[in-house]
Amino acid sequence: LSAKGSVSSAAGNLRLEASPVTIQSGIFFHGVNQIQLPFGDGFRCTSGDIVRGVVVPGAGNVARYVYDNSDQEHSLAGFSNTTRNFQYWFRDIMGGGALYNTSNAISIPILP
Repeated sequence: LSAKGSVSSAAGNLRLEASPVTIQSGIFFHGVNQIQLPFGDGFRCTSGDIVRGVVVPGAGNVARYVYDNSDQEHSLAGFSNTTRNFQYWFRDIMGGGALYNTSNAISIPILP
């Protein structure tokens, strides 16, 4: 998982990219705490006050999500002056096992 753009909630241009991922649908989500909990075929790396984004498809082994302030799901305004831990959950049918997996996680301090 990688992040590009500003970590300012007012800027509205924080872009997350997860790769490699399947071409199946997935969800970017973020929470308060850092953890390492077995989850599907990977680990869930965040907990507490988990907020999920909209469902996005993986395309070309990459999933993208932009916090552009266009609506509530694409805004980080309510998280200014906190640190959020972001991760991507995706269906992994070909991977077998639990049939879903997660990306690595990234911790981002959200500025006003």
